[in-house]
Amino acid sequence: MINSITDWWGALDSIQQTYVILIFMGGLLFLIQIIFSFFGGELGDGTDVGVANDFGVSDYSFKFFSLQTVSSFLLIGGLVGLYVAHKTDGNHLISTPCAIVSGLAMAYLVNFVIKKMLSLQTSGNLNYKEAIGLSGKVYLKIPVGGEGQIEFDFNNRRLYCKAISKNSQELYTGTRIKIVAVTSDSVFVVENDLIK
Repeated sequence: MINSITDWWGALDSIQQTYVILIFMGGLLFLIQIIFSFFGGELGDGTDVGVANDFGVSDYSFKFFSLQTVSSFLLIGGLVGLYVAHKTDGNHLISTPCAIVSGLAMAYLVNFVIKKMLSLQTSGNLNYKEAIGLSGKVYLKIPVGGEGQIEFDFNNRRLYCKAISKNSQELYTGTRIKIVAVTSDSVFVVENDLIK
């Protein structure tokens, strides 16, 4: 059996061997993710999970370069590259672009699906648009053109949420604010409550 594997490996050219290595790397990363998910472990997968308060309102963001997208890129890119190289008799001018495009497409698909799943998780039963007009205060400074955090009471809960300034004005910790809008990704747009 060992001889048949080494014979098979020796029959592959260097690009095809690279595809096989990519398949094994992607498969190993995928297997590690599955093992960690069964045992409840945490693995740096590109998702930021920050608990916002005692009531479990959380902020999830999914970055494109995560363990899931990298493993899917390697696994699918390697599989497609090896398949196309085999079907085109080792024509790497065709197999390499196919491997890259299919790997990127799969990574994008995985990113899209996970972002959608996590957005369902964050919305819960809170409709943040109902918070427009409420007052609160800055919890973490909102820099000019940047993002900070606000705290306010909403539906008998104290929430700590991401916020940006309406006028790109710097708002310091403790500043009284009024919520004027909510972006599509649940970031609150606020203004100084003293501004009329």
